[in-house]
Amino acid sequence: MIKPPSTRDLPTTRPKRKVVFIGVCVLIATLLVYGVFEFRQRMGVARHQEQVVANQKIVEDLARQLSAELEPHRAKLKALAQKPSIVSALSADKVTRAKAALAEQSAIPTAALLRLLPRGAIQVDLDSKPPLTFASVDMLHRAAESDKDIGVELHLSGTDNEHLVMIQRVPLRGAIVGFLHLSLNSDEIKTAIIRRAPTTGKVEVRQSVPKSAPLIVAKSGTVNGDFPAVISEIDGTKWVVSYRSWGSDLETKAGLGVGRTAMVVIALLGVVFFVVFFTNRRNELVMSSAVIYQGAIRSILEGAHPDLEQILPGVFGPGPVEFESTAKSSDGREVVTGRSRPRERADSEDVTVADG
Repeated sequence: MIKPPSTRDLPTTRPKRKVVFIGVCVLIATLLVYGVFEFRQRMGVARHQEQVVANQKIVEDLARQLSAELEPHRAKLKALAQKPSIVSALSADKVTRAKAALAEQSAIPTAALLRLLPRGAIQVDLDSKPPLTFASVDMLHRAAESDKDIGVELHLSGTDNEHLVMIQRVPLRGAIVGFLHLSLNSDEIKTAIIRRAPTTGKVEVRQSVPKSAPLIVAKSGTVNGDFPAVISEIDGTKWVVSYRSWGSDLETKAGLGVGRTAMVVIALLGVVFFVVFFTNRRNELVMSSAVIYQGAIRSILEGAHPDLEQILPGVFGPGPVEFESTAKSSDGREVVTGRSRPRERADSEDVTVADG
C-alpha cells in the first residue's frame, strides 16, 4: 500500500537564491535603519547640549538685565542712607520722618511709598497704602542681622496693593539707626520682563515662598515642546528667572521615535520570515526522507532487489508487484494498493512438498 513518488514531490537541492536575496535585503535594511537611528540620536544629543549651553547664556543675560532695572533704586537708597538729614530724621518723631521721606520720594518716579523706620519701632501697618505687612517686618529683621543687602520681594501679589519692597539699613556700616523701606510699583519690572524676554521660548520670573509653591512675578511667551528649562538667580532680588526654548527637543524625539519604530518593525519582519523559511525547509526535509523511503520500497516490490521482499511485511515471496488503484487510508492520505502473486507461489511449493 505504497503511493509511488512523483518528481514534483522531490525537493530541489539548488540554493534558494530568492530566499537568500530576501534575507540579505532584510539584513541590510535593518542595519541601514539602525545606522540612521544611531546617527540621528548622536546628532540629537549634540544639538541638545548646544541648545542647553545657548539657553543658559540667554537666561543669564536676561537675569543681569532685570537686575540692572532695579539697580538705580538700590543706588538711590544707598545714597540716602549716607545723608546726614536722613540719619537725623530717623532719630526724630514720626511727623518729621514722614516729611523727610516724602521729600526724598519725589526723586524716585516709580515709588509707591518711602518710609523711614527707626530701629526698635517696627510694627505692622495694614491701614496704609500700600500696607506694611508681616513679610516686610521679616525683611527688616533680616536686615538688622546682616550688613548685606536684602533681596527685593513681591508682596500682596494679585491684589490692588501688589508692590515690590526694597530695604536699606542706615547707615551702611556700623550701628544701625533705622531703615529705609521703599515700596515700588510692580508694573515697572513686569513690563521690563516682557520687553526683554526672548521670543524663542517661555520666560518666568518666580519668587520662592516657604512651604508653598513659588510665586509667579511675571511670565512671557509660550513653548510647544518639553525642552528642559534653565534658570538663573537675579542679583539683588529673591527671584529666579527660568527660560525654556521650544521646537528642537520635540522634533528630535519625534525623529528618533520613528527611526526606532521602523527598525523594530523591520527586525520583526526578518525574524518572522526566517522562522517561516526554516519551518518550511524542515518540512521539505522530512518529506524528502519519506519519498526516498517509499522509492526504495517500490524498487524492492518491482523486483529490482531480489530476495529483499522478505523484509517487507505482508509479502511472502519474490516477484514484482502490480500497482492498482489509489485509495484513502484511515488517516486520510492517498495510497496505492499493490497486488502480487505470492499465494499462487506458496500453493505450488506446498504441492511439491506433498509429492515428495
